[in-house]
Amino acid sequence: MKLFFDQDDLDGQFQRTLTHAYEHAADLGEAFATAARITAGDDDSWHGEWSATAATAQAAAELSRDAGRTRSATDAFLRAGEYHRQSLFYLRGDLDDPRLLRAYLSMRECFRAALPGLPFVVEPLRIPYENTTLNAYFMTPDDDGRARPTVLFPAGYDSVAEEGHLYGSPALRRGYNVLSFEGPGQGGVLYEQHLFLRPDFEAVLSPVVDFVLADPRVDGERLVLVGRSFAGYLAPRGATAEHRLAALVCDPGQVDMGARVKERVPAPVLDLIRAGDARADALLAPMLESPEARRTWLPRMAAHDAHTLGEYVAALLSFTLEDRAADITCPTLITEGEGDFVGGQSRRLYDLLTCPREFRPFSEAEGTGGHMAGLGQEVWNGFVFDWLDAVLSR
Repeated sequence: MKLFFDQDDLDGQFQRTLTHAYEHAADLGEAFATAARITAGDDDSWHGEWSATAATAQAAAELSRDAGRTRSATDAFLRAGEYHRQSLFYLRGDLDDPRLLRAYLSMRECFRAALPGLPFVVEPLRIPYENTTLNAYFMTPDDDGRARPTVLFPAGYDSVAEEGHLYGSPALRRGYNVLSFEGPGQGGVLYEQHLFLRPDFEAVLSPVVDFVLADPRVDGERLVLVGRSFAGYLAPRGATAEHRLAALVCDPGQVDMGARVKERVPAPVLDLIRAGDARADALLAPMLESPEARRTWLPRMAAHDAHTLGEYVAALLSFTLEDRAADITCPTLITEGEGDFVGGQSRRLYDLLTCPREFRPFSEAEGTGGHMAGLGQEVWNGFVFDWLDAVLSR
């Protein structure tokens, strides 16, 4: 469903910001006014206009805060943070672009400035991982200290831990804790540390589970993993080896990232890629000729530390749980919005599972078509959390 931009990718990102209005992290008027100033397809214009709107909201937030108007300051800081996040979206193909880190740090600063005014307790955390740490936020409905069911929200290809507040607030309102976190190749772990995506997400997930289970506010018998977008691969991959989970939700379910590129890359070129033959890069070069293609592929390449499309395709071929899905043991819900651009593998994942499972497609007729159910977040949340409540009460 087109709202503003003719280009699907731009319009999809615009709609993503609009969904954040559910949690006071976007204003529809501000967002449409910003979109009207953008020169479609001009990445500098996208960055500049969202940055300008972010600066305006941030200035308003600071004035309200200084005047003691906490509610107005909180909402404005949340909006500023989302607009800063949106401003960096098409800069992610170049990790050395100073605007990328500057926008990311501004986003984080604004989000953390909003924390004292939120109706939930939100704590920034650093989770130990190998020889470094991962960015995370622990969120709980209040500070009573009692053990609660807890939802783990890993980031996706382009999301950040701060967005866990937006996707996690429906869980918090229902009495769940939320842990939102970034792994290698995601958010600040990528932009600041230059750690890159890895296919064996179980190596990332288990240290996170170790960490969260040490918190007495977490009910270890009711630990839930929810993976949306690219985390619809990461979450089930992690769950193939991590069996301390009480439930898993994938939106959409993703099995084999390499299968997606196999649909676009001719078999002889794939053979060259598997053989490490550099001739593949020249044959794939036309795929990066259009601005739209570069906006799609360059950020993904950067997240994998791939400097050519051949390297990127080679990396994706290892992102599979085809031969591991049967190892998932917890009850699993798979959802998929009609027309989701990363959809198409949910039914395959469902068929591979041997655990208790359910597949729930969402449709455009329901208002839940598109990526991650599009604008229909309340419908998606209602179904998913009713399912989780039922599973965890058994």
